[in-house]
Amino acid sequence: MTNEGLFSKELKNSKPLPPPILKSKTSHRIKYEAEVAVIRSKIGNIEEVRTQLGLSRRKICQLLMVDPSAWTRWTQQENRIPPHVYRSLQWYLELIEKDPIWHPKNTFFPELHNSKSEIEDLKKSLLILRAQQKWVIALATFAIIFGSLVLFLQS
Repeated sequence: MTNEGLFSKELKNSKPLPPPILKSKTSHRIKYEAEVAVIRSKIGNIEEVRTQLGLSRRKICQLLMVDPSAWTRWTQQENRIPPHVYRSLQWYLELIEKDPIWHPKNTFFPELHNSKSEIEDLKKSLLILRAQQKWVIALATFAIIFGSLVLFLQS
């Protein structure tokens, strides 16, 4: 028996698939799809954004907190990408544009972050401010007591 005979026999015995359920789109869904179209026109498709960021597929999936199989599925069927993914990528690109330190490639450059000496300077400044605050409280307390004493002696 040939393979063709087996397949045709299986097809004859199999039940027909039910027709796909067509859902009407809600007004929110239509709005989101329009926003995605605008975002895509500005930033490009997801692979272009990944390339622009210089990230591997694995890294972009970690950034978006999605399974790598989702990324593969999205690159094959771009109409299946959830709208919030495009919004996240848009916000992330804007954040990097405003402050490049947020770029994932900059996370391993300690010179871009506060150095230990800067942190120590900030701690010293905080201690000085706390000491000054204590002096202000002490002087205010003295002024209140002295003022009350003056008022008491005048009466």
